[in-house]
Formats: sequence, C-alpha cells, structure tokens
Amino acid sequence: MMQEKRSPIGSFIAIVFKGGKLLKALQALKFLKFTKVLWLILSMIVSVFSYSFIWGWWFALGFVVMLFIHEMGHVIALKIKGLPTSAPIFIPFLGAAIFTPPFEHPEDEAFVGYGGPLLGSLAALGAYGIYLLNPTTNLFFLALSYVAAFLNLFNLIPLSPLDGGRITKVIGLWFKWIGVLTLLGITVLLKQPSMLLIWVLVLSDFNIHPRTKLILGIVCECIMIVLMSMGFGNQPTWLNNFDIGLVTLLNFLFYMIFKYTRHETLPKKEEKPIHIISGSTRIKWLVYYFSLTGGLIYFMYILVPKLPHH
Repeated sequence: MMQEKRSPIGSFIAIVFKGGKLLKALQALKFLKFTKVLWLILSMIVSVFSYSFIWGWWFALGFVVMLFIHEMGHVIALKIKGLPTSAPIFIPFLGAAIFTPPFEHPEDEAFVGYGGPLLGSLAALGAYGIYLLNPTTNLFFLALSYVAAFLNLFNLIPLSPLDGGRITKVIGLWFKWIGVLTLLGITVLLKQPSMLLIWVLVLSDFNIHPRTKLILGIVCECIMIVLMSMGFGNQPTWLNNFDIGLVTLLNFLFYMIFKYTRHETLPKKEEKPIHIISGSTRIKWLVYYFSLTGGLIYFMYILVPKLPHH
C-alpha cells in the first residue's frame, strides 16, 4: 500500500493538528463530565432544600443521601453490564432518576432495576446498624432507616417506571396487575390524595390509546383536587399545589402525545427480536423479587415498634 511522503515540517504540523483535535476532544469530555456532576450537585441541593420544609435540614440531607445510594445501585448495575450510564438527576418529591439506554434483553433491564433497591436496602440496613451502636441517642438513624426501607419497598411495586415494573417484566407482563392491586391497597391505606400522582405516572406502563391515557389522567387530577380541597390528607397546602402542578405537567405531556398521534403519521417502530425467556429464568427472578420485598417488609416490621410514637 502506498503512503504519502511528508517533510519533517509537514509531519510536525500534522502532529500538532492532531494533538489540537485530541486536546479539544479531551476538553469537551471533561466539560461534559463536569456538566453531569454539576447537574447532580445542583439537583441534590434543590431536593435537600425542598425536603427541609417537611423534615428539617439534617433529615432532608440524610434522605437525599439514601436516594443517591439507591440510584448508584442502578449505575453500578449498568457498569457491570457494560452499558452507558448517566449521573442521577434528583426531582423534588418524585425522587431521582437516571437515563438508561434501550435494553436488548428483559433480563438486563431486570438486573439494572434490581440494583437500586438492593443497594438502597443495604443502606437502610447500615443506618439501622448505626442506630444500634447507641439506641438512646441515634433515633435519627432509626427514622432514616425506616424511611429508606419504605422508599425501596415502594419502588418495588411491579409497575413501570418504578423499579419493580422493570424487574418483573422478565417474569411476565401479567405481573403488572399485581402492581395495580398493590398500589390500590397502598392508596386506600395511606388516604393521601397525592397518591393519584403515582397513578398518573404509571399510566405509561399500559398499552392503551393516548386519548384514554389523557382522559384517565384528567380524571385522576380532578379527583385529587376535589379531595385536597375537602381536607383529605395531611400535606401542607403548598405541597398539594406542587403535586397538582406535577400532574398537570404529566397530563400536558399526554395531551401532546395524543395530539401528535392524531394529526401526524407516526414512524413505525422497529420490531425488536422476541426473546424466549426460560421458565427457570422466570422462577429465578421471582425468587429474587420476593426475597427483597419480603426482606424489606420483615425489616420494617422490626423497626415499627422501635419508632417514637410522635
């Protein structure tokens, strides 16, 4: 193969030019990483500030740390699978999220989804261990452990975009109806109108017409507003208004999707290969799922008698 001959000066210029390109690429990469870290820190600060109105500064900080550990469980799982990761973004009163690539196999999605509640549960157990070092003065860590355990257990409800929905896809799509019954039971038990925000959020997990999603979302919002105006729930007024704003935003997104599907021709989605999931794989993930949920329920059962009555 013939190669172009260059003078020493030409070679030097070429090296400098390539080096300049490399330097710019490195600078862009550093800036990109800095931007991700900056968004992470800013969103954490905003979340701590928001939660402090409810729990105070220290508990808000502890709660956000627990959220961060939970999200890092997803990040570690993505790295184990060799998939690209993003820094967590914290959303006040909704938790936190990371952006994941499309999964080629349901078991990969289950593995990544499982990483968050698993590491989050270990963090809750760690907070309980700190409490046991001095039970008379470490009530802060007892309360933090309980809240973290509840957070991870709630995330295991088998409905997307919650982690439980991602985990149980490998078991079978029928599992989401267990999630519906579970969410219904929690809604009735808590008697909080703000739970309707979660109902609107999980509408994305159902393969129904966008117009139906929009109608159901509006119905949920109207019921939530009526119940809040009647005094149901124990949230402050500003938090009720914040939740209504979030539901309004979700319904606006449903409206835009409906409008797009109504007036535009959607491009056909590429057909994904159908993965045949063996019965042993389904049983394995069923055991994993119920082991973690059962462990968290038992852990919370141990914590409840130790919590201060107030």
